[in-house]
Amino acid sequence: MKSSFNEILEKAVVGKKIVKQDGIHENYWGATIKFIFPCDLNYGCDNGYLIATDASGFSSFTIDCNFVIELE
Repeated sequence: MKSSFNEILEKAVVGKKIVKQDGIHENYWGATIKFIFPCDLNYGCDNGYLIATDASGFSSFTIDCNFVIELE
């Protein structure tokens, strides 16, 4: 079976909850990840991910590909 890296990453994080941590706004603490997409940050100079959650208000945010995110 072949899978792209993005498919593997999606299976690993979708449905997980974001824990309280530095670098992630408190609005997202406890929110569940709904989907994740690779994206260009800083006008294409950096690579990262758009993370969509079930948080109220703003429901998505971006992280750099080297960011360490803690999940339940």
